[in-house]
Amino acid sequence: MQTEPVVPDLDPAEVDALLDAADTFYPLLAATTERYAEDRAALRRVVTDLAWQARARGRAVPPVPDELTGHAQRVARYYAGQRLRFDFRFRELQRVIEPWLGSGDALLTALAGFAALGRGEPMGRALVERSLAAADADDKSRHVCLHALWFSRDREDLTLLLALSEEMLAAGAGGANAHYRRAGALRRLGRYDEAMVEIELAIERHGSGDTAVHQDYVRERELILAVAATAGVAEATVARLAGLETRLDERLGKAEDLVNDSLLRTIEILGLFLALTGFVVGTSTAAVKSSDWWQLVVAMGLLVAGSAAFLLMMRWVVSSQRER
Repeated sequence: MQTEPVVPDLDPAEVDALLDAADTFYPLLAATTERYAEDRAALRRVVTDLAWQARARGRAVPPVPDELTGHAQRVARYYAGQRLRFDFRFRELQRVIEPWLGSGDALLTALAGFAALGRGEPMGRALVERSLAAADADDKSRHVCLHALWFSRDREDLTLLLALSEEMLAAGAGGANAHYRRAGALRRLGRYDEAMVEIELAIERHGSGDTAVHQDYVRERELILAVAATAGVAEATVARLAGLETRLDERLGKAEDLVNDSLLRTIEILGLFLALTGFVVGTSTAAVKSSDWWQLVVAMGLLVAGSAAFLLMMRWVVSSQRER
């Protein structure tokens, strides 16, 4: 995605002649851009903007002839690579760029990284870093690196995107697209408030013009709002579930305490009953074996006193259990 003025270094007649060419497109492109052969940054700017205009006019990407050499081959790879990038044709882009990776060209290396990250291949990050470290790295190659990192879901890649875009914006080379890329990265990182600030800056700085680009920005803005709202609902749901779990744990704890208390009281009552049984049996036996009237009276008194004591203890146990 480009938002700069289209082909500022070529006059309209040259642009029309190039875009209307068919079989002679690449030789004519090489001849037209020969004056930029020694200024690689200018060459990339002209070819990239021409590729963007060709896409806007619905021109197909001509296959790159194998017989091209030198400047003609370089400019053909630049053009085909950027056209395929704009159309997100990752596999074909890899095929076109791969034979030139050994050249060390920053733009071609960035395009290879774009294709790799677009296909989810781990080598993409290394290609982007190689492009950024290249001696001929410039604004166009860095923009392609930003676009490549924008496809990643890896936190380190997104952190690199934020650092690179901040550096480019500080140098005045980022433009609206840098804010747009930052918004997407921040959204993936869950930093929705910051993402909204960046997308608003992108929309504001894009101004009038390319409506397709503007629509991309607006879609990103709506996506940030939707994801933020979903995340808010999810956080609220998690909080509610955590509260329910806490209350459930408290109730289960109370129920467990009640069961333990009931079991303990049952054991206490059973113990009292066994003690009473033993006492009654013992005193009854003593009464039966009594040899005189006083021994019988004492045995019966003990039996009555023991029964009364048991009833009092049983009442105390039951009362204390109710209080709990």
